[in-house]
Amino acid sequence: MSPPAPAAALPRAAYFRPDWFAAEQERIFARSWLFAGLAADAPAEGGYWTLEAGPCPLLLTRSGGVLRAFHNRCRHRGAKLVEGRGAARLITCFYHRWCYQLDGRLRGIPDAQRFPEEARALGLETALVAEWNGLLFVNADAQAEPFEAWLGDAGAFLAPWPVAALTPVHRATHMLRANWKLFLENHIDGYHLAHLHRDSIDGLDHAAQRWTASGRHWLFFEPLSRPGIRPPFEPAGFPAIRQGGADGMGSTAWKLFPTFAGAGGESFVALLNVVPLAPAQTRVDVMVLAGQASPLARAWAGTKAALSRTPDVLAEDVRAVEAIQAAIGAPGWREGPLARGWEDAIGVFRSHVAALIGEGAPGD
Repeated sequence: MSPPAPAAALPRAAYFRPDWFAAEQERIFARSWLFAGLAADAPAEGGYWTLEAGPCPLLLTRSGGVLRAFHNRCRHRGAKLVEGRGAARLITCFYHRWCYQLDGRLRGIPDAQRFPEEARALGLETALVAEWNGLLFVNADAQAEPFEAWLGDAGAFLAPWPVAALTPVHRATHMLRANWKLFLENHIDGYHLAHLHRDSIDGLDHAAQRWTASGRHWLFFEPLSRPGIRPPFEPAGFPAIRQGGADGMGSTAWKLFPTFAGAGGESFVALLNVVPLAPAQTRVDVMVLAGQASPLARAWAGTKAALSRTPDVLAEDVRAVEAIQAAIGAPGWREGPLARGWEDAIGVFRSHVAALIGEGAPGD
């Protein structure tokens, strides 16, 4: 178990005030590594793909075998260049027809003689992109710490699930009437597992849970309550995609700061991408992947549209965080003490958020 969390708490404003949300967008999401999807979703040679990194529209391209990331805006008047995905030899702004090569270099300016010579060097502004273990991550800040440094020890923790070799068997999007931090605080709350999920998660020894901090990340494991007995949440018909280590097989979970979370078992891995939309509105994109399954198992997965009880568990989590959000804005609202050990991670997470927001954070 990690040492006690620092005595950190965020003001109530952090969960419902627009000025706090705006500060997070600028100071956290515009400067952080964010999950973008599967590496298989990245553009092919000669292609482009647009996506959002917090408040920043980005553009991914691939040319000469190299995947690159740029800010999706023209260097002339700053108009958004393209939408969606496609193939193109050049990226051309619809507004004044400035055009760029897929490697970001400026290719042409109509009526170039009307612009100063230095305008010819205005290629697309770079961002960062990384492919790792079948996953794709982006960062809008070209000066951010390298991906490998950000990932740290979490890379070895997640490596046993070979995402590049797995198949998505379930995708869903859930809209929450709650602040993004409440969803992630619930995810790293070990106290609620035996209570909120008393019926939906069984076969695990919640009392033996343990977590560790790796940089700003949270890494978690709890063993089976009956060693060697496949728990109910492991679906039948899907092959094992990893083997139990010294701890045996159980349930593994993680949160890579700020918003990429998930959980893995013997035969599946569930990816949760948390996307803040407004102070009290959050989108959670869920993707469950598994190994090559039998035809019967694939039909079962399609019929149920999920693996095991994943929808039930998520519905319980949503109910919990929306209940907090519904009350937190009321005058006099106060949070009670957190459970030692099992909720320490919440304090650690809050301390990282507070440190990045820094001085001048909006108050209550």
